[in-house]
Amino acid sequence: MKLEIKHIDGKKFEAFGGGGSFVIDPAVITPLEYFGLGLISCSGVDIVAMAEKNSIEVKSFSMSMNGVRNEDFPKKFNSAEILYKIDCDADETMVKRWVMSSIETYCSTINTVRNCVDLTYTIIQNGVEIVKNAKISKVGVEYMTEDIGGCCN
Repeated sequence: MKLEIKHIDGKKFEAFGGGGSFVIDPAVITPLEYFGLGLISCSGVDIVAMAEKNSIEVKSFSMSMNGVRNEDFPKKFNSAEILYKIDCDADETMVKRWVMSSIETYCSTINTVRNCVDLTYTIIQNGVEIVKNAKISKVGVEYMTEDIGGCCN
């Protein structure tokens, strides 16, 4: 994967990826915010793709992340909670499987940071909280399924 940025002026850069470009303006969205948005959007794309593969219509879907950062430099994320809100006709177990498949297997950004950032997640399906503050395990540590009803054994 080749990524590139070119200075425009001031603190603005144009970012280039494989499929296009966009302007990075830290006065509007900081690079760490872009990073966090990339983290959650990666997982979001996975979930929508799995719903489509299962012929489930997603009526509404949003994600948010609340990150806690170092107060001193480097002001990196120390922890973050990811909130999944999805409205669809899939059963609860299927939605949990989609999220766990994204977290454990498919989402490259989560898997890039999971050993250095304490991550948790919550799932709200059709207005009902079905998972609350479940810990995303570090790679190489056995995942406990008690928080998700044992759907992913």
